[in-house]
Amino acid sequence: MVEAAEVMEVMEDRAMMRLVRKSACGSCHACGMKSEEQEIRFSVKNTLHAVAGEWVMVELPQKNVLHAAFLAYGIPLILLIAGIALGYLVAGAVPGLTPHRDMIALGAGLILAAAQFLVMRAMEKRFKKSGKYEPAMVEILNMQEKEGE
Repeated sequence: MVEAAEVMEVMEDRAMMRLVRKSACGSCHACGMKSEEQEIRFSVKNTLHAVAGEWVMVELPQKNVLHAAFLAYGIPLILLIAGIALGYLVAGAVPGLTPHRDMIALGAGLILAAAQFLVMRAMEKRFKKSGKYEPAMVEILNMQEKEGE
């Protein structure tokens, strides 16, 4: 994903960026924007030494976007389904638990999905430190390039 964004403010080695939503964004919501919001603000490392008011191209590689989506949504879904299946089998095998099989299965699934959330939360600092899931500046645009879009 490569987009043009405006530098709003520079703070030491970071820049606060403003990205205006394009009509192509539609109902995707991958960036977390609500449908009524028209812009998103985020911070990036100012590797190009851009100044406030300049437009720059920022990039987040597609494979990183897909990997982050899998970590945030795919793994919890897999664990939810696995927990339900495991809970259902275990409750069916233990005498006395069979009448409560569905509730135990649901509980096991929710516990595994919640555990994944807690693991992700604990690893959040490591993800931020790696910079893998953070957009990066790739090019400073001049105003003629920006107005020509």
